[in-house]
Formats: sequence, structure tokens, C-alpha cells
Amino acid sequence: MNPLWRSDSQVGRVGRAPLTGLAGIAVIAGALALPGCGPSPDEVREEAARSKARVTTQSRDVLGPLTAVGTFAWADGAWSGCGDFGGKALYEVTGRIDPAPEDVGPLVDRVVDRLAAKGVRLRRIYPQEKDPVTFAVVRDDVIMEFYGYARDPYVLFDILGPCLDVDDLDRELIDARPTSLRLGEK
Repeated sequence: MNPLWRSDSQVGRVGRAPLTGLAGIAVIAGALALPGCGPSPDEVREEAARSKARVTTQSRDVLGPLTAVGTFAWADGAWSGCGDFGGKALYEVTGRIDPAPEDVGPLVDRVVDRLAAKGVRLRRIYPQEKDPVTFAVVRDDVIMEFYGYARDPYVLFDILGPCLDVDDLDRELIDARPTSLRLGEK
């Protein structure tokens, strides 16, 4: 039974329970968060632009050195939804690194070693799993994940910014065209 409804057996009726405790606070807080009290659309766009710039910079810093171990089939940045009910978005860079034709052995090992040499220590996620092999690191509020596969020579990656409250601008951001990153050794 919904905790906000009660049965009053003494008077033989069902009615709304008084709002007390956390339920009352939640209703009052919701009433106070009226439209127009949050950030303006321009402020949301500014925060989104800062997040995109941070993810793009981190992506270039981390992915750039990997041109020494392979070539990028693609590396694209785009907005995607990150909340179940809309109003939230994050900026992410996704892509694939292919090994040089003469290279043998797992590319993911060379990626991990190259990044370690540059001061980026990836941690193995799900060590019990053999395929894919997943490594990750968090720098500031940006999550970087690299996936290596037993049967495939490439490495896939996701670099994710924080999930932002973007209110009604989620469609504007998500519908924007992806951006191709140009990567190279710094």
C-alpha cells in the first residue's frame, strides 16, 4: 500500500495520510523548485561546453600517445543521455585503435604499457573475465575505459564525462552532430 494513503478503520474511510517526515519534506522541496529557479539555458550550455572541452582535452592527452602503438579507425565525440527520464546528458568520446600490421600479440597490453609510461595507470576491471579484457582509470571527473578482445586485434575505448543536469536542452545536445577528434603525439 502506498505509504501516503491510509485506511482509517475507525471512521470507515480511506483518505490521504498527513505528510510527515521525509515525504513532507520532499513535497515541500518539489514545490519550492519551481520552473525558473534553476540555471538558465545559457548557463546550462556554458556548463555543457566546459564539460565537453574537459573530456576532449583529456581524450587528446591520453589518446595522443597511443599513435605510437596503433592507428585510430575512429575517435568521435558526442553527447548521449545518461538519465532514465531525460534532462541529463554526458559528453563521451568513443573509438577504436587498430594495431600496426607487423605487430603481434594483444594490442591492449601495448596500450596499457604505453599509457603507464605516460603516467596513466589503468586498472583491470572484472579480472575474472577473459574476453573482453577491460581496463579503466578516472582522471578528475572523466572515466576512461579500454576494451581488448581475444579474437579481435583492435582495442575499443569510451571516455565519459560527468552526467550533467541539462533540463530541456538534452535533445539539443544529443541531436548535435558527432565531432571527429584529430589525434597525434603531444
